[in-house]
Amino acid sequence: MASLHRVILEALAPDQDIPVAVLSELTSLYASHHEFFSLSGDFPDAYDIRPEQVAAALTGELAHPGVEVLLARRAGRLVGVAITLAHHPDPTDPDPWIGLLIVDARERRQGYGRELVALVEARFRRAGRDAARLAVLDNNPQGLAFWTTLGYETIDHRKDLQLGRPCAVLRKELNGTPEAGKFVLFDVDGTLIDAVANQRRVWGTWAGRYALDPDEVYRVALRTRPMETFAQVAPDRDPQACLAALHELEDDDVRSGTYTAFDGAAELLAALPRTAWALVTSNYEHRVRGRFARTGLPVPDVVVDAACVDEGKPSPVPYLLAAERLGARPRDCLVIEDAASGVRSGLRAGMTVWGVNAPVAVEGVHRHFRTLREAVPDIVDFMSGSRSGGRVRSS
Repeated sequence: MASLHRVILEALAPDQDIPVAVLSELTSLYASHHEFFSLSGDFPDAYDIRPEQVAAALTGELAHPGVEVLLARRAGRLVGVAITLAHHPDPTDPDPWIGLLIVDARERRQGYGRELVALVEARFRRAGRDAARLAVLDNNPQGLAFWTTLGYETIDHRKDLQLGRPCAVLRKELNGTPEAGKFVLFDVDGTLIDAVANQRRVWGTWAGRYALDPDEVYRVALRTRPMETFAQVAPDRDPQACLAALHELEDDDVRSGTYTAFDGAAELLAALPRTAWALVTSNYEHRVRGRFARTGLPVPDVVVDAACVDEGKPSPVPYLLAAERLGARPRDCLVIEDAASGVRSGLRAGMTVWGVNAPVAVEGVHRHFRTLREAVPDIVDFMSGSRSGGRVRSS
């Protein structure tokens, strides 16, 4: 099975010059965060951050004992930076610190920030540390919101040592295991959004472009990922060209198509804490957000889409990654699905799986509901702890 972590960390050598190519990447990443650095005042001109300034800042950090500068890479590409401090100058402070953690602003909403935090916390745990601290500038409410959703709690307010800026000090216990709780992981199309007519229309139009039987193409597309569909129905065609054509049609449909949320979806999602549920989709996040905006549904903090994983459903990877980003144990997760591949994905992830919006139960589900509406009270009960997920039952 593929690793859940798409990001790998590499540490800058403290006693060597930063390679020119790496410095160029770092400068580009820092420059993408001109809004943050305007708030922090770390650079003379946040809109003109230069390589020599970044080099000086990082060299200064690495001169302190116990400091690590960690580069986060995805498929070789720099997507984030974390600076950690093993010991705070205050001898009464026993915890390691996250001094800086930023993700390329051009890669927002890809989940890299949460993944980078999880990797840094794992490094602390392996070093035998049982908590972590960080400071968030008082003028950075977005930063404060990000860290609090990850379980960090404000324990103090004071000025930072470097520039005397007012900050909130946050701390999180690192007990080695995710916090207990109940979480719900939703499939999207066919579960929360009724997109059957849209999918059939998009695939029908795509099939027409290649003079293929639209019914046969749609039948294959229902049970495979796009690249696998192309391999079966159009093996002599360029798969990348096929994918580009499909994406064009899907994006157009998001802008102009008609979408409907299944009955009960709005009520259910509004009742769930944003940090206790996630979307796990084989589609792409920007399309999901477009459809949710069209239907008035809220979007949670965690969305695992096709770009997040190398293995899609029925692999367990998508649901395991969603649980990891929520800080959840698989056994505490409830998967809501309508399709066989998604059901298998949830089951293989070791989660409770309920099926909805189907006249008969998909093989393997722990419970079956003919409609999402019928499942709403039971999903709410699951979240409150009064669950009956172990019984195979049809409602």
